[in-house]
Amino acid sequence: MKELLIAFALLVGLIVSYFDIKTQRVPNKAIAVLLVVGALFQFLSGSNFFSVGIVLLYAFFISFLIWWLGIWPAGDAKLFFAFFLFFPFKLISNPSIVTVFFINTFVPVSFFMVLIIIIKSKFKLLKDAFKYSFVPYNVFMIAVILLGFVWFVMRPLGSLGLYTDYFFSLIILFFAFELLKAFFTFKMELFFLILAIVRVVIDFRTVYTLSFLFNFLMLAALFIFFRFFVLFLSYNLYTKKVPLSRLKAGMSPAEFIVSKKRGFERVSFLQSSFIGYLSFAKEKPLHNLDCLSKEDVKKIKTLRKSKKIPFSTLRVGERQPFAPFIVLGFALTILCSGDFFSFILGLV
Repeated sequence: MKELLIAFALLVGLIVSYFDIKTQRVPNKAIAVLLVVGALFQFLSGSNFFSVGIVLLYAFFISFLIWWLGIWPAGDAKLFFAFFLFFPFKLISNPSIVTVFFINTFVPVSFFMVLIIIIKSKFKLLKDAFKYSFVPYNVFMIAVILLGFVWFVMRPLGSLGLYTDYFFSLIILFFAFELLKAFFTFKMELFFLILAIVRVVIDFRTVYTLSFLFNFLMLAALFIFFRFFVLFLSYNLYTKKVPLSRLKAGMSPAEFIVSKKRGFERVSFLQSSFIGYLSFAKEKPLHNLDCLSKEDVKKIKTLRKSKKIPFSTLRVGERQPFAPFIVLGFALTILCSGDFFSFILGLV
């Protein structure tokens, strides 16, 4: 019975992939079906709902985070999350399944996609991306946060027996950096700096080793590469300015319009922080943040005609179909009972 439900999930995933490629939309009805059937799957598996719930919260956060970064639309984030309900209890009971599913989904295509992005980029754009990535202040604070704050968070979690890995370290680093970027106060900078100094003093036996230096530089480089370099290139290559008069329903905004005291303003997803994005979402922006509706387009055009909106263009994104890769990642995770890299190495 459980095997049939997994096969059913794969079938629905293939249908969703077809719609995603053809219409650039992930049907919400299909996601709802997966969530209901997935809940049934977990019930039949006799899963511990508390441990599964913890993993699902973690998975939801990662899905939302990747959507906010502009890597995939909301529909793909929902699909990624829904598939977690179809993992057997031996997989979903361990938080590492989030990392494993992420690896199986993104690694097979990420190198190819990054290569395509770099090849398509002109030298000037690559140069601008490099400058954007290596702003001295950002690099310094990333190093400070990684050296101190991330370690102080990871250490007690590890001692409690909770799962921690490089991926989780990057998430903590991301959250702390976005918090700093959103509030940007001297007290917060000083807090992170003190933690880094304390860590160097009390953990000097680890800090002054080549293995620590290698891991430290690798994590910092990965964070900078994906958070700044790839994001900058993707934003500039896969978004374009569209006159407000030519906006259509279904377009994915790469900027959002908010009402301020001085009037309407555009806020770029590239420039806003994760925390800042949440604050803008609470302010009820003028339009849907994921996909423009007919009402959104009509409202924007009306305000532009009445000259209440001072700008004439809005940057929109070219949507990439991610559903097929998510389905592939799910199939690999089920077949390999983990990440496919370990599975292949085991065969060798």
